[in-house]
Amino acid sequence: MTGRGFWLATGAILCAIIALLLFWVPLAALVVAVIAVGLAVAALAIGATSRDRGITALGIVVTGAAVLSLGCAIGYAGIFGIGTAPALNSPTAPSASEASAA
Repeated sequence: MTGRGFWLATGAILCAIIALLLFWVPLAALVVAVIAVGLAVAALAIGATSRDRGITALGIVVTGAAVLSLGCAIGYAGIFGIGTAPALNSPTAPSASEASAA
């Protein structure tokens, strides 16, 4: 695969790696992962008739890993929250104005 399918698969791999690195920023990773999925599907459709499907398969696997890690990050944030400090939500903690007045 030396034509368009090769370059689409290479782009899918690069986008998927970027999405893997950005999975702590879910919105940006989601945009990049959607682009990677589109490129991987296009590479699979173009390269379906060729014998060399190795890089296309690699693009699909890495894209799947990026989507899975993104889903795990979103699920973790949904279950445990985004990580606010406990003192900010505690009703017993004195506010800044009360602490300076005391």
